[in-house]
Amino acid sequence: MDTILTNFLVAVAAQVAAHFLCKWLESHRKGK
Repeated sequence: MDTILTNFLVAVAAQVAAHFLCKWLESHRKGK
């Protein structure tokens, strides 16, 4: 497995996860 490709995929996955986490926290803070 190419290390650069793996690192890139991990970085993208982390960004997507952080994005959804931020959106979820925002909606949760407003009280739905």
